[in-house]
Amino acid sequence: MRKLILILLLSLLTITMFANRIDSSLNGLNYTGLKRLVRRVYMVRQDFGQDTEYLDTRDYCYFNNKGEIDHIDSFLGNTAVDSKTVYKRTFDPKAIERIKYNKFNDLEGRELEIWNDRDGTSSYTRYGGYVDIIERVVAVQDTVEKTIKETFYDEVGFALFSNRITLNDFGRQVEKVEVNESDEPVFYYKISYNELGLVENEKKLTYKDSLVAVTKYSYNNRGKLSRVAAFDGQEKMTALHENLYDVENRLVEERFFKINPKYGIIPVLKKIHRYDYEETSKYRRQMKEIRKKREKEYEKSRKKD
Repeated sequence: MRKLILILLLSLLTITMFANRIDSSLNGLNYTGLKRLVRRVYMVRQDFGQDTEYLDTRDYCYFNNKGEIDHIDSFLGNTAVDSKTVYKRTFDPKAIERIKYNKFNDLEGRELEIWNDRDGTSSYTRYGGYVDIIERVVAVQDTVEKTIKETFYDEVGFALFSNRITLNDFGRQVEKVEVNESDEPVFYYKISYNELGLVENEKKLTYKDSLVAVTKYSYNNRGKLSRVAAFDGQEKMTALHENLYDVENRLVEERFFKINPKYGIIPVLKKIHRYDYEETSKYRRQMKEIRKKREKEYEKSRKKD
């Protein structure tokens, strides 16, 4: 009887070891061709006047046979009207494809963005359906001269106009010249930055230095965009966009204003987007640690003072 029990135990141990070996080998391959949910982003509630939409964003990661990420699909679903946008991101070459569907789940449009860090080229194409090109932009970057040339094409491939962009030593755009199909300058843009390296002003001028438009940007004390104001050539405000953030520096409200000449120069509120966040336990733990760190830094600064 003891021998029988010993044999059964040895058999069970052998089967268990073999099963573990199979599991470990399968674990090395279980990503192949399969999608794995890698992140669920917060559920967002947006208020558009009286209407409310519920957006649920999920990222799925696809792996190759080496276990490396091949591409990521992101689904932005609107559960209120059953419309969605699918984002497909690949890494070699680097590309983002956005496919948009309406509330009837019919294809509404497509955008494709491809870029290559090695030769400094990139392209953006917008489609009416899946293949009908509406707009196409091709950009080439010269890292030696620190310039970028963007060329805009129509649906049949005819060049409409180009932008010649000048970069500073930090790779930020400081000037942009718009030229027509005859390579003649039409407009140019000047961009200035604040001490934190954030865009502060963008001016659009004719090539004879006549001001056409100005856009001014403001930020909160943690570097998030808080206000964008647009002005015409006489520096009269034409539009205003404001962002509000919670204590965690997350966007909670967007306000869109328009300037109606009938009501003078006072901005009139036209639309509000509000955002709520479904917080995971992991997020709450991380924020708790961040708050503790901030409190310690604050206490240290008080002691120094």
